[in-house]
Amino acid sequence: MNLPDDLLPGGLLWWAHLLFLPILLFAARYAPWHLLQAGFRQNVFLAACVALMLLWSLSAGMTPGLQFHYLGATVMVLMFGWHLAIVGLTLVLAGVTLFGQSGVETFSLNALLMAVVPATVSLLVLRVVERWLPTHFFVYVYLCGFGAAVLAMGATVALVIGTLHWAGVYELGRIGYEYGVYVPLMVLTEGFFNGMLITALVVYRPDWVITFDDARYIEGK
Repeated sequence: MNLPDDLLPGGLLWWAHLLFLPILLFAARYAPWHLLQAGFRQNVFLAACVALMLLWSLSAGMTPGLQFHYLGATVMVLMFGWHLAIVGLTLVLAGVTLFGQSGVETFSLNALLMAVVPATVSLLVLRVVERWLPTHFFVYVYLCGFGAAVLAMGATVALVIGTLHWAGVYELGRIGYEYGVYVPLMVLTEGFFNGMLITALVVYRPDWVITFDDARYIEGK
């Protein structure tokens, strides 16, 4: 999913820059930085960024733009909120780009596809669960963890495929042959990955997950 340079038209990349920059500035401006003043949470945030940087570097696939890797955006949103998740995922992408695993010119487009889109989808699922569904531990874990990650990865994959096809990089037939067959596996493994992580965190380190409240999801249930 890391789109390399020299694959997409320059006009699209400029539009991506114009769209991503204000989103990043908005996220940085309104991020709850005070949450990171606690030493342990700051360390957790940095450790999460480093861990995702390693995961994003371990992509599978040979065709440029059609590789795949874990995103982890859902866990970032649940642990730190949307604003800090955007900042953190941008740092992750910056590290991956610095080590040559992603394109420099396509940085903003990659950030939109692999950070903004999955983080926003995860936030929307969280808001729907908080607003409309019972406040139960398993509802949070299965829907906000597993379900949100499945939808987030699905949205990212769909937009990557749509972008590559719209730009005339690959025909849909080739994308379906080389990439489409793995999409269900990618989506489900992303769901299991995020679901298991968030389950372990809310059980053993609930104070690391700012969107999880014991009083809301466990006590009295």
